[in-house]
Amino acid sequence: MLAIDDSESMADNRAGQLACEAMVTICKALTKLEVGELSVASFGETFRLLHAFDEPWSDDSGASVVSQFSFAQR
Repeated sequence: MLAIDDSESMADNRAGQLACEAMVTICKALTKLEVGELSVASFGETFRLLHAFDEPWSDDSGASVVSQFSFAQR
């Protein structure tokens, strides 16, 4: 499971964008290595599961996950 901080502090200095880019790179690499199931979550004021373990990773799922980050949680 990869968990990324979705709080306001991640909007400073584009840290959120860098975290999303790193997450996509890591997920693509793990998929190519066929490591098995992977999931992605966001946390801040609330915790949200953005990509479940039982869903296969694809470019579309990567775009969907990235679009769900707001970097506005307290």
